[in-house]
Amino acid sequence: MRVKTALRSPTARVIATIGAVWLVLTGLVMVAYLLTALLYAGLRWQPPALAAQLINTLLGFGLLGTLMFGVGRLFRHEQHRWFGPLVEAMDRIANPRAPGRRPEPGDAPALSEHHPDREHAPVEAER
Repeated sequence: MRVKTALRSPTARVIATIGAVWLVLTGLVMVAYLLTALLYAGLRWQPPALAAQLINTLLGFGLLGTLMFGVGRLFRHEQHRWFGPLVEAMDRIANPRAPGRRPEPGDAPALSEHHPDREHAPVEAER
C-alpha cells in the first residue's frame, strides 16, 4: 500500500519509470550476451572483447526497440477495442439521424416528417 501512495508523486513516477526501463534494458543486454555466446561457441570463434561488448549492447538496444514496438502495437490494438463503445456513442450523438437512434424531445424533426412530398427539395438559406 505504501508503494501506491509513493507513486502518486510525479517525481517518483519518473524515477520508477527510468528504473524499470533500465532493468529491462539490462535484462535484454544479458539475453543478447547469452545468445551471442551460444553463437560464438557454435562457430568456435570469439571476437575481441570490445567488439563483442559493442555487438551485445547494440543487440540489446535492438531487442529493447523490438519489445517496445511490439508492446506499443499491442496497446494500440487493444485501445481500439477499449474505446469502441465510446466512439460509437459519440458518433450517434454527433449524427442525430443515425439509424437506431431514437428521437429525443428536443430534436428538430427531419424535413421528410414535415413535408413528405418535399423530401428531396433543396433547403433555402435562412436570412
